[in-house]
Amino acid sequence: MAHLNSQDNSGWTPLSYAAAIGAPKVATVLLEYDEDDVNVNSQNKLGRSPLSHASEWVHEETVRLLLDRKEVNPDRKDRLGRSPLAYAALRGHLPVVRLHVEHHGVNINSKYNDHWTPLVLAIPQGQEAVVRYLAARPEAYINSWDLNRSTPLIIAADGGHAKIVGLLIERQDVEAIDKNDTGSTDLSIAASKRYPGISKVLLTCKDLEVNSEILPGEVELKLAQNFKREDVEPLLYTHLLDSSTW
Repeated sequence: MAHLNSQDNSGWTPLSYAAAIGAPKVATVLLEYDEDDVNVNSQNKLGRSPLSHASEWVHEETVRLLLDRKEVNPDRKDRLGRSPLAYAALRGHLPVVRLHVEHHGVNINSKYNDHWTPLVLAIPQGQEAVVRYLAARPEAYINSWDLNRSTPLIIAADGGHAKIVGLLIERQDVEAIDKNDTGSTDLSIAASKRYPGISKVLLTCKDLEVNSEILPGEVELKLAQNFKREDVEPLLYTHLLDSSTW
């Protein structure tokens, strides 16, 4: 009898391949042939499981099939520390993200080796639908730090994702004045990188400290001036006047 958990030189099993290419009928045959012997949590040399592959390549039917197996570990991480949900968020496929979160209660705050959550992984890719969905979940860590102490809001500002910045500050508990390890805030990043749209959105935060120091004696307005960001500078100057902070 064929060994259903046999692995090739990279550690892939037949079920791993079926999951990666999105072949639910093949996966079903493998799972039903001898369900007690098939290891649905097998990992290749990179630590990737069949569910991880199916989630990354957004094979919704195969993801559902695997998640419905009581023995599957939906939070199993690979060697990068990424969970299957993290890959679904990275790809921006909302239906697969929903499958993980709503039907199987996975840990949406699982952090991989750089301390990025699935929410943060979706931000640099501009996956607005996934960010909107995850940020709206009350259990989501909206102010989580990565290894550089950058929050999701700082990462969104640094990437120039104005719509995502707007989505994040809709959360009442978002902290718009956090600084990362370099002392930069989301507003200082927007000011230095010529993101007037993001600066305008951030300036609507009533608790925003425009004068937060990024280097001794420097504020965001001076930073904008130093970088010759004529499109950002008027926004900051007007805000300073209106709030009587200068």
